[in-house]
Amino acid sequence: MPHIIIEYSEDLVPDSEIEILVDSLHQTAIDSGLFEAANVKTRAIPVKHYRIANGEGGFIHLQCRIHVGRNDEQKKSLSHSLLDVMKQRSLNVEIITVEVVDMDKGTYARHLA
Repeated sequence: MPHIIIEYSEDLVPDSEIEILVDSLHQTAIDSGLFEAANVKTRAIPVKHYRIANGEGGFIHLQCRIHVGRNDEQKKSLSHSLLDVMKQRSLNVEIITVEVVDMDKGTYARHLA
């Protein structure tokens, strides 16, 4: 853990920027000291069809899914660190959001091949 999932406006954020962003966010999660490097997973999902409130501009949304056990201050610090990385990039979007979500241990399942 964590799973860092980046969703973004496909038409407004170039692939070259996403590659850099994935690497930077991945390293930021490792540098937080909350996770072992071998457990961090980061991926980006382009969104082709979307609607922003006023119909203009694009978005980038990051969801960081983590196992239960971090306190609110740790989650807040992680969220702001990830947001800071995204704000430093030249993203052609109107809205940038970050959400840290605790995963439910009772319903999380995993298989390693």
